[in-house]
Order: sequence, then structure tokens, then C-alpha cells
Amino acid sequence: MFKPEGYSVGLRYQHGEMPMSNATAGDDSKNIVSLGATYDLGQGVAAVGTLFWVDYEDELTNDSNNNSGWAAVGGIKVKF
Repeated sequence: MFKPEGYSVGLRYQHGEMPMSNATAGDDSKNIVSLGATYDLGQGVAAVGTLFWVDYEDELTNDSNNNSGWAAVGGIKVKF
């Protein structure tokens, strides 16, 4: 994590594989990449946000079980 005065930035990667069906050969796999940031707005108040990319591959070959996509989450964090 990169954390100079007033803000922080972090990058994360996660990969996993697991057999989900005994009747089908192969494994399900998931890759997640996320980039998050926090910016201090003042005493106890910060703007936060994260951008995600997720890729999911099922051991089955139909398109409805193999997906990828983006998500963005943002908000204000308050400490008392």
C-alpha cells in the first residue's frame, strides 16, 4: 500500500480454483483485481473508492456460467 500524507492507494490481485461439481471434470476459477484509494477530507472524514475487475470461469462451458465484469464503489468514511 502506498500511503503518503493525506491519501492512500492499494492494489490487490486474487486467484482461486476449486472443483464445484463432481460430475464434471475441471475446476471453477476466479480472478479479481482491485484498486482502492482513500483521500482525507478533514479531521475524521475521508473519501473512499474501489474499482474491481472480476473474471469467473466455470468448469461447464455454457456462456451463462463464464462471466467477467467491472464494478466501482465509492463513499464517505466518518470516524467519531
